Formats: sequence, C-alpha cells, structure tokens
Amino acid sequence: MHVEIFSVHAACAGREQVTWAGEVEVPFHIDGADLTCTDDDETMLEALYRLFNRVDEADAIRLEQWGYRLPSLSVGDFIAFYGATYQIQTGGCRELDSKYLFEATFGR
Repeated sequence: MHVEIFSVHAACAGREQVTWAGEVEVPFHIDGADLTCTDDDETMLEALYRLFNRVDEADAIRLEQWGYRLPSLSVGDFIAFYGATYQIQTGGCRELDSKYLFEATFGR
C-alpha cells in the first residue's frame, strides 16, 4: 500500500526533509492486530498512526529501514493512502477534500 506523509512538525522545525513516501506491506501486524487493505479507513488510520510512531526500539529500527526519518506522527501531520488524504487531529483524523488540498498547496 502506498503511503505518503507530510510532517508539519518537521516543517516548523526547519528540517530539510518534511515528507516521506513509500510502500507499506499489507497485511501488516501491529500491536496484536492483523490489518489488511480491506479494513475500514478508521482502523487503517489508527494502525498507520501506530506504525509511524517510535514506541519501542523495534519501531525505530523498522522506520529507519524504511528510510523514515521524520518525527513520529502527531497532531497536525498529514497522511495519504488509497487516494485519500487525512490530517491527524486530537482524537482522530479528518479526511481532506482534494480541491482544498490543491488550493492550500498552490494558492488557487
């Protein structure tokens, strides 16, 4: 599954790298759950949020192997998969309209 991430925190910190894009093998297993590409978006978002956070040393090693050197996902960041983009918010994620994203990105 193709996943893209934009880290607001990396951008605010002035880091050179603020985005990551790559493939996440589906199904994947995290914290006792086997997730497949047929799971609902809310379940996938929760799993991806956990997948891109450094909770323990195994997480740090996995993310480094993927070339993911952004901060752990947190409120404000954006994640896209299956053609939809979401912003991480307190208590969940909000799907963003693609027209809104185009206007926000290009000012049109």
